Amino acid sequence: MSIKMTSLKAKRFILMCVGLVLCLIAVFPAHATRHALLIGVGNYPGLPPRLSLEGPVSDVTALKKMLVSKQGFDPKNIVTLTDSQATKDGILAALDNLSKTTSPDDFVFIYFSGHGTSPQDEATRKMKINDMGTFYTGAVLPFDFSAADTPEKMMDKLIIGYRDIRPRVEKLDKDRRIFGVFDSCYSENAFRSLDMLATRHVTIPWAGAKKNIGDSLIDESPTTLKDAPTTVSPPSPYENTIFLSAASKGEPANDMVQRDMPQRYTTFDGNSHGALSNALLIALDGDADMDGNGRITYRELHKSVRLKVAENFSHTPRLLVPENRPSMKDDVVFQAKRGEKIRPEPSIPTGPLKVATKGSAKRFISAVTEIPGVKLGTENDFDLLIKAVSAEIETRSGQDMFELYLANGGLLAELPASTVLERIKAQVKVKKLLEKKWPNSNSNVFIEILGKQGILFEGDSLGFSIDTESDAYILLVNIDHAGNINVVYPYDDSETGIIKKGQGLHMPGVCRVTGECLGTEYLKVFAFPSLPAEISTLMGESFSPDEPLFNTLLTMLDQQKNVVTSTRTLKTERRQ
Repeated sequence: MSIKMTSLKAKRFILMCVGLVLCLIAVFPAHATRHALLIGVGNYPGLPPRLSLEGPVSDVTALKKMLVSKQGFDPKNIVTLTDSQATKDGILAALDNLSKTTSPDDFVFIYFSGHGTSPQDEATRKMKINDMGTFYTGAVLPFDFSAADTPEKMMDKLIIGYRDIRPRVEKLDKDRRIFGVFDSCYSENAFRSLDMLATRHVTIPWAGAKKNIGDSLIDESPTTLKDAPTTVSPPSPYENTIFLSAASKGEPANDMVQRDMPQRYTTFDGNSHGALSNALLIALDGDADMDGNGRITYRELHKSVRLKVAENFSHTPRLLVPENRPSMKDDVVFQAKRGEKIRPEPSIPTGPLKVATKGSAKRFISAVTEIPGVKLGTENDFDLLIKAVSAEIETRSGQDMFELYLANGGLLAELPASTVLERIKAQVKVKKLLEKKWPNSNSNVFIEILGKQGILFEGDSLGFSIDTESDAYILLVNIDHAGNINVVYPYDDSETGIIKKGQGLHMPGVCRVTGECLGTEYLKVFAFPSLPAEISTLMGESFSPDEPLFNTLLTMLDQQKNVVTSTRTLKTERRQ
C-alpha cells in the first residue's frame, strides 16, 4: 500500500516501541557544581567588514545573566571569552582548563556564537586528503582567523571539530555531564533563503589548499556526500554529552540585526542576537516549560527553540544525544528550578494572510487583493512573498516561473505564473490548519524526523517518531508544498488504537521523496484524549483544501478539547 503524497510516497509499515521509555530526570550528587564557558566572536579583523556579526557579544552577555538569574549558576563558575579574548589559543586553553576547574559529576555548559564554515561548496569538497582520521568535521572561526592567510595557515587557525573540539569534550565526557550549544552554521546554504537575511557562514577561499575539513562540527555521518568513506563515525561519540546546533547540514544560521528590528522581528531584550541564541534565551526564560510543571527538559527546550527560530528563519536547530541513551532528551536542563509557574508556549498570530510582491511579481497585486482572507503586506512584513525566479531556472523550465517565500525566509514553493494565485488561495485555508492549537492543554506531543536531517532530495527516505506525555490517539498529517493534505497516520483501522504514555510510535523509513520537489512541507501531529469519529473518514486520504474532506478535518478539530499538537517542517531541494 502507499500514501498518495505529492512529494512523499510511503511504504506502509509501522513498528511500535513496546518497551517503556522512562522519562529520566538527571539527579546530581550534592557536591555537583554547574560550570559554563561562553564564547562569542562578532568582530573578525581578518575578514571583510561586511562579515562582522552583531549578535555574538550580546549573546554571551545575555546568556550569562540568564544562567545566573534563572538557572542557578554561580557567576564565579562562568568564563566568558568575547572578540579579542576568543583567539584560537584562548579558546582551546579555556577548554583545556575545564578539566582542572571542574570535578567528576559536575555539569559543564559550552557555548559558541560566531562564524562557522565547512566544505560544502564544490571547490572545497575536492580536497580529498584525510589528515584527521575523517573527511567529515566542520569548524568555527576564532577571532584571529584571517582569510588573507595561505590555505595552510587558515587551516591551522580554524577550530576544527574532530581535531580540536572532540578530544577535549571526550575527556570531560567520561565523568561529567555536558551540554554544548553552537550558534553558527557549518555549510553553504544549499537551500534557498532570502538575500535580506544575515547569516553566520563564511566561505573560505581554499584554492591551492592541501588539507581537508569535513561536514559537521558534531561529527554527523555524512552519507549524502559523494566522497563519503565506507566507514563513518556514529552520530555521537559521547556518553554524557548533548549538543544543540543552530542548523542542520546544508542550512545557514542567521543573525538578528538592528536594521530589521522591529519591522521584521523582535528579540528577547531588544539587542542583536543569533537566531538560535535568541530562541534559547526565550526558552530558558520559561517558554520551554510547555507543560507548566516548573521544569524544562532538553526535549522541551529543543521544541521551543525550533518553533521560535521557524517564526522568522528557515534553518532548523538540531538536538543530538548519545545514540545509546535517547532518554537523555527527557533529562532536566541545568537542573532547572522547580515549583515556579512558567508561562506556556506563545500562541501563533492569526488574521489575514499578508502577501507581498517583489520586482516583476508586482503584476499580481491587483488579483491578490481580491482573494478572500488576504491583505497586502510589504517586503518587511509578510506571510508570503512572491518573487520571480532567476533567469537560469526560468530558462531551464521554459515557463514564466515564480517563487513563494515564507516569513522565515524559507522557500514555500516554486511554480508557474498560472498557478500562483491558486497556491495563495490554498495557503489561506492551510493557515487555518497550521494555526490550530489548544493553549490550555496540560500535556505535550513530540514528533521527530528519523533519517536524514536538513534538506531532502529526490530518493531520500525518512520516518517519524512520536512521543506523548499522556495516553492519546494520534493523527499525523502532511501538508505538501502544493498545499495538499495527506493523512499519514492512521492509514487504516489497525492504526486507530491508543498510544500509551511512554510507549511511543516509531515509523522508520516509511516515506521517500519522489519527483523534483522544491519547497517547504509541514508535518502536524495531533494527540486526542479520545478517538474522534471522523478519523475513520480521514485515515489514509489525500485531498486539497477545496475538497469536502478538508472541511471535515477542520470541523472535527474545532469540536475537540484538551488536544495537544506539534508541527515540523520538511525542506526539499533539487539534487544538483
